[in-house]
Amino acid sequence: MADQVKSLGGEFVKVDYEEEGSGGGYAKVMSEGFQQAQRAMYAQQAKDADIIITTALIPGKPAPKLITAEMVLSMKPGSVIVDMAAEQGGNCELTVPGEAVVRHCVTIVGYTDLASRLARQSSTLYASNLQRVIEELCKTKDGKINVDFDDDAIRGLTVIKEGNVTWPPPPIKQAAAAPKPQTPPTSARRRRKAMATAPASRCRPGPLPSSSLSARWLSCWSASLRRPRSCRT
Repeated sequence: MADQVKSLGGEFVKVDYEEEGSGGGYAKVMSEGFQQAQRAMYAQQAKDADIIITTALIPGKPAPKLITAEMVLSMKPGSVIVDMAAEQGGNCELTVPGEAVVRHCVTIVGYTDLASRLARQSSTLYASNLQRVIEELCKTKDGKINVDFDDDAIRGLTVIKEGNVTWPPPPIKQAAAAPKPQTPPTSARRRRKAMATAPASRCRPGPLPSSSLSARWLSCWSASLRRPRSCRT
């Protein structure tokens, strides 16, 4: 665990106390001497911490109280405590299981359903986004960060560069929209245009299939409706 913390640039803090016995691979209740040394170290670290995440659980027993009310009072205003042991009472004395509360200007998150408050893919998507940003910042993969302000994404993410505040970023220049292609006339439009420009000879009625007067009249009346006004007889 210590090596993993150091690999990320962090400092691993360990309680300077030798505990006798072994828990057999499981968490156990520590001795009173260890707990006193632990609380003293936490009290010192809490003063400088911006966020504290607690995870101490003991199977079948209430969660041990690691963060006291006095420690919360000593924290900087705006600090956050995420108590992941809230389901079993919490590691902080001021934790309210199932709620997020503010005590002494410190937000204490005591949700008991943290694992189900977001979709499982959320962490994967977030990690993928961070990976792509890092790849853009360090394309040469030599550890040297290049903040390229010609990249709109990098420019929009940058708040301070070389001691100068660069936020908010300038508006992104929008490319000129391509002209819309002319819509070809539909078949209905083509038919109407053809009818309007058709010669008069095309509008003359042909021979009637019936010699009866009523059939002749109906045929002429129907044909007159279909042809343009200028062609009606």
